[in-house]
Amino acid sequence: MNIVFWVNQFPVVSETFIRDQIIGLKNKGINPLILVSYTSSDTLALKGFENYNLLENITEKGDLLTKNKIKRVIKALLILLKNINKSSFFYYLKSLNVIKLKKESLNLSLFYLLHYLLENKIEVIHAHFGNNGEQAAIIKSLGVPIKLITTFHGYDIRAGISKGGIIYKNLKTHGDVIIAISPYNKEKLIGFGFDSSQLVSINNGINTTNFKPSHIKSTSDSKIKIISVGRLVEIKGFDMALYALKNVLEKFDNYQIEYTIIGEGHQYNILNQIAIELNISNQVVFKGALSSEQISDQLKHSDFYLLSSRNEAIPTVVLEAQACALPVVATNVGSVKDVVLEGVNGYLAEVNIESITEALLKMIDNKNNWKTFGNNSRELIDNQYSYNSMLEKLIQLYKS
Repeated sequence: MNIVFWVNQFPVVSETFIRDQIIGLKNKGINPLILVSYTSSDTLALKGFENYNLLENITEKGDLLTKNKIKRVIKALLILLKNINKSSFFYYLKSLNVIKLKKESLNLSLFYLLHYLLENKIEVIHAHFGNNGEQAAIIKSLGVPIKLITTFHGYDIRAGISKGGIIYKNLKTHGDVIIAISPYNKEKLIGFGFDSSQLVSINNGINTTNFKPSHIKSTSDSKIKIISVGRLVEIKGFDMALYALKNVLEKFDNYQIEYTIIGEGHQYNILNQIAIELNISNQVVFKGALSSEQISDQLKHSDFYLLSSRNEAIPTVVLEAQACALPVVATNVGSVKDVVLEGVNGYLAEVNIESITEALLKMIDNKNNWKTFGNNSRELIDNQYSYNSMLEKLIQLYKS
C-alpha cells in the first residue's frame, strides 16, 4: 500500500503524534512517504527512534521544482511526452489550467506535485491539518484516483472558526474522509460545512509502552511537583499558570511546590520575566524542549499535570500524562472535559487566573486522592485511547 503523509514540517517535537502514527504503521508493514512544506531540523523529535530511518522518507515540496525556470518547463514537456498514451496525461494537462488553478499552475508546482504522487504510485494521501488537506484536494479535483484522508487537529480548527469554513471549500468537495480527533473537532467540522458522511472519529492513540506509570515515589510528603508541556506561546496560557501558582504559594506555605514547564517558544523571555516579578522564579523550572523519552521520565516523576490553555482540541500531552497515571488540572477547553473528569481523575477550570487557582487549590487539598485519580487516568487511556486500536482504524480507512 503506497501512502504519503502530507504535513507542514517533519519531524517536530510538538507533533509527535504524527511521528508515532508513521512508526506504528511501519511496525505493521506499511512504510509511508512524508511530504513536507518545509524542512525541519528538529531531530529531537526522533531521539530514540533513529532505527526507523524516517528522514530517508522525507521530500520537501520546494525540492520538486527545478530552480531554473527554463529547465523546469523543458522537464515538464518531457514528462508530458512520456505519458502521452497514458491516462495520467490528462491529469497533467488539467494541472496546467492557469485560469482555474492560478499561481500553482503557472509556476508548475501543481504539475510537479502531481508527478511526485504518480511516480510513487500513491494510493492514499493522509494529510495532517486542514491546510494540507485543502492543497491535496486541488490535486484530487483533477480526477486523480487517490484517496484523500485529512486529520484536523488544533490550529486548523481555530483557523476555520476565525476565517470561516470557506477556507476548506475544495476539501469539503473532494476530501474522501475527514478525521476528527475529538467531539469538539467533529462539532466544529460540521459547522464548517463538512458532510457528516465524510467524518470519522479517531483519536490520537497513546503508546502506553512509552508512557506508563512509575512505581517509585519521587517526592516527599511536603514537596509537590507540578508539570506542564507545550509551546511557549500565548494560546497555551502559561502566563495564567504562573499567576495562579503565585496565588497557590501564598496559601500553602507548608508545601515546597515546584512547577516544571517543558517546551520552547517566543514567549520564554516574557514568562521568565513574569516569574521574576512574581518572586516565584525559584519555584519555576523552564526545561526547554525535550525528547519523548525525556518528557515521559519527567511526567513519571511529577505529582500532577497542569493544562492552562486558552484553546485546544484535545492535547495529546494530557493523554500522555494520564497514561503515566497523573491527576490533571485543566482549563475546560475543546474536548478536555471528556478526559479530565471532575473529581474522578482531576479538576476543571475556566480560562482565567482565579478559576485555575481554585482548581489547583482543590487538587492540593485532595492530595490523599491523587493515587486514585492517577489510576483512573490510566484506566481511561487503556480503555479509550488505545494506540493499536487507532492504528487498526487508520489501516482500515486506507484499505476501504
